Amino acid sequence: MVIGLFMGVLGGLFILGALSHRANATGALTGAVFGGGMMFYLWKFTAINGYLYTASGIGTCVVVGYIASRLSSSNHSQVEGLTIDAMEPVARQETAP
Repeated sequence: MVIGLFMGVLGGLFILGALSHRANATGALTGAVFGGGMMFYLWKFTAINGYLYTASGIGTCVVVGYIASRLSSSNHSQVEGLTIDAMEPVARQETAP
């Protein structure tokens, strides 16, 4: 059960970073805190199935993290070659038969 509490946050951070180009550290940290808080609240104060802890943590982390990333200032640091969007496409080499 404790592992599910951590996996929801980690899964949410992964999805936030993979699907959003505007995610930043402030938004990710905010989403992780809110996602963990939501899972803890559901664990202690509700009687839902344990499988929903992780799903609610992922959803909360992604939504809150995205909103917080949009509201916080973005620090445009040098990320050339560090993300998949910043990489240059590799030319396909053709070989002769």
